[in-house]
Amino acid sequence: MRRHYTKAMGKIPTNGIPPLAGLATYEEAAKPGLGVDDNVDLLRRYNYVVKRLYFISAAFMNPTPEWEVKSALSLHMYLDGEHGQSLRSRVAELRRPPLYLDHTPDERLEAFLDEAERAQNTPEFLTGIYRVVRPALLQAFKDHVASINPLFDYPTCRLLKTAIAEEDQMIEWGRQAIAAVVKTDQGRQTATAWANHLDAYLQAAGGISGKEEAPAQELPEKRA
Repeated sequence: MRRHYTKAMGKIPTNGIPPLAGLATYEEAAKPGLGVDDNVDLLRRYNYVVKRLYFISAAFMNPTPEWEVKSALSLHMYLDGEHGQSLRSRVAELRRPPLYLDHTPDERLEAFLDEAERAQNTPEFLTGIYRVVRPALLQAFKDHVASINPLFDYPTCRLLKTAIAEEDQMIEWGRQAIAAVVKTDQGRQTATAWANHLDAYLQAAGGISGKEEAPAQELPEKRA
């Protein structure tokens, strides 16, 4: 690569063929990306979130009366399991044991997901998972992809892009499902109040990544 560099142009010339297998330009590949430690910390948090999503969905499988919701939960649990396994494998590639993948990475994140599990009916469950938790996870994935070197950390980029596409599909299903079960003004007010309740816990956790600034405000009372 170095012998093709031209100081006069200040960049590597190209013959029109996309460089680096189309993963990045030379300029993008030369930029420093997220460090290994920060990368692993985020992957551990994602692993915790998708594992909790799996168990929350399992908890609502039997009591949920709508057959269509049960069908979707079956698929989404499968996808969460796949994403979790990919995340665990990537952490194992980046770090030697112990990997700390079965530990709670942040008590604030645990409190947020505990509240999501305390939904009392289908509208609240769908609102919490598909209007709050999954969109926050999706945004964290997108921010992560934007922060890593697309060439050096291609394995992480690849698994996150796969998860992004599938989270998008799950969230779109959830959006339509919420619209189907929340039809009245009172229902919409209740759903919004539950979403705001969970948002407060999410913000207090610094977002899914834990790196967002937490507002200085008192949290609403936890549900028993």
